[in-house]
Amino acid sequence: MAVTQALLPQLWLTQGWIVLISSLVGKVTFLLIGAYCASKFPLEAMGDVLSIELKRWNGAVALIEPGATDTEMYWNGHDMFGWHGLSRRRAIGFFDG
Repeated sequence: MAVTQALLPQLWLTQGWIVLISSLVGKVTFLLIGAYCASKFPLEAMGDVLSIELKRWNGAVALIEPGATDTEMYWNGHDMFGWHGLSRRRAIGFFDG
């Protein structure tokens, strides 16, 4: 946010763009990656409000939401609790209490 605030005067002069890299999980959450999802919701909100605020100076915001990528976090997060063999019904029951 501090970088964005520092660059806003230049953005107003040039009618430029702010490009934010977010994730689909900033709009929809998934089981077992709650912390990651929670980190993306504020970025989505910032992009939304900046696009509204910058319209008066002809600035724009691009919010890019790439799909899943083949990273260690992606593969490790899916079975961080060793639940690959766990049935969906049993997993949901675990979280429902």
